[in-house]
Amino acid sequence: MSTTKDTDNNFHQNAPRIDWNLKNSKTLFSLQSDSYDEFRQQQPEEIILELVEALGLEKGSRIADIGAGPAREAEILAYKLGYKVIAVEPADGMRKSALRRIAKNKNIWAEPLNIIDGKSDDTHLPDNSIDLVLMGNSSHWFISNLDKTTQEFARILKNPGNVALFYTLYDQESELITSLHNVLSQHCSGYSTSRSQVIRSREIKPRSFASHYIEDSKIREAQKVIRAKEHNFYEFCKLLSTHSFFPKRDVEVLKFIENQQAPELITRSSIIAKSEENSLLVALNQLFDQYAEKEKLTISWQTTLHYGQLKEYQLLKENIIFPKSVALA
Repeated sequence: MSTTKDTDNNFHQNAPRIDWNLKNSKTLFSLQSDSYDEFRQQQPEEIILELVEALGLEKGSRIADIGAGPAREAEILAYKLGYKVIAVEPADGMRKSALRRIAKNKNIWAEPLNIIDGKSDDTHLPDNSIDLVLMGNSSHWFISNLDKTTQEFARILKNPGNVALFYTLYDQESELITSLHNVLSQHCSGYSTSRSQVIRSREIKPRSFASHYIEDSKIREAQKVIRAKEHNFYEFCKLLSTHSFFPKRDVEVLKFIENQQAPELITRSSIIAKSEENSLLVALNQLFDQYAEKEKLTISWQTTLHYGQLKEYQLLKENIIFPKSVALA
């Protein structure tokens, strides 16, 4: 398949231009919210059920999903399992995706699911109002502000201070993932950071990561769940584009093509025709040639879930000066 440099000047003139100088996690996930909702792996429903059963959460208990994204896990907890869920999400685009996702449900502004603007260290939730703080693949974004985040969690949590976090890792034993790691290391300047390097991450131990939030002696682990999914080339690129390390130019290429064609009509050749010669998309095309079978690439991943009492919960609680706040209905 050709990998020649695109000569279509119309693309260079008309490709969407994003203000990438403002790019941070909030901007990125607003721009990629629809792609995230459609292509990023969802937490397995059975592991969510295992969590609430292990904690003995009664129906109607309040759960705060911090960094909820398009509220996929929040939707399961609220509409399938009967909990009152507040999805806290700072990115406007993600909140809009969440609203579209649950629009089929009546009274979406009423309980059991509310979607609000907020951050891990400033949730806007009342004191002592939450039975469980949940982080679904968002906890790594809070590490840089860990002290304020855990203080905020302690403020909103009721006793005994339950927190839980998911961690999703691609199959670390896969030759495909090893090769993908090498390609991303060469083509993505932001991939080398520990926060972004989730593709090939043997050094990341989910339990050790959980210990940032949970008392180490009280960490409990749910059964690991392994999933696999087939992707065509376009879907493969879109999955990777939901990660923060994906190059801005290649995001613009995909968005330009999507403006020209329906997703089901997008082909490898149409993507490569618009890609620069040394781009990540061209390298991914070569990787796809090597590992795909019948134009499908199978990607496996593993979800782990850790839960327990918030680290230093009692100490944090004792040192909080609670302001007056309105209780949730």
